[in-house]
Amino acid sequence: MLHPHQSHQEIDLEEPAPPAAVHFAEQAVLGALLLSPHHLDAVTSLAPGDFGNHAHSALWNGCCWRVPSRT
Repeated sequence: MLHPHQSHQEIDLEEPAPPAAVHFAEQAVLGALLLSPHHLDAVTSLAPGDFGNHAHSALWNGCCWRVPSRT
């Protein structure tokens, strides 16, 4: 809350916290790629560290070793 004697420049804003992991979304992405693995090479922006669940991260890492451009 802004106190009457504080200016907007004096307010110390912390870095926003990263969004919480959405396990259902992670499951949906991994499940879709397991059902249609030919689309795996089209997914270029995900890395194992992007998953909040360790098992999902390990599964993604295992899927990626099969794509020659990711090894």
